[in-house]
Amino acid sequence: MCVLCGVLWTEDHWAEVGAEDTSDRADGTVVLEVHVTRRGQRLRDRDRRARMANVALRAWGLTLQDWEGSSYILRDPKGKAAVVPDLAQVWQVAETMIGRSLDPLDPDLLARLGRGK
Repeated sequence: MCVLCGVLWTEDHWAEVGAEDTSDRADGTVVLEVHVTRRGQRLRDRDRRARMANVALRAWGLTLQDWEGSSYILRDPKGKAAVVPDLAQVWQVAETMIGRSLDPLDPDLLARLGRGK
């Protein structure tokens, strides 16, 4: 499968499905009109999740950005970038990009986050 098809043909990760994204049919499908109507809210929700992730990621100089509602782009300060399919894989890709293990529960990180830095 080519990269473009892989990006276009994705399923939503459970962490990225809103409560209002329930199916309108018994077989689990969502009517196209309903899907399009909900797109704006889904994109706003994804942007908000990326901004919240950036609060922790900036401790390592990383930034996360939504990419057209289908994936995320993770960047380091040197300009290196990686496409991340969903939030569940952001930490793993960040560790690969940095080249070391990242501890989200590191006491120093938590203290900085608590101070808003």
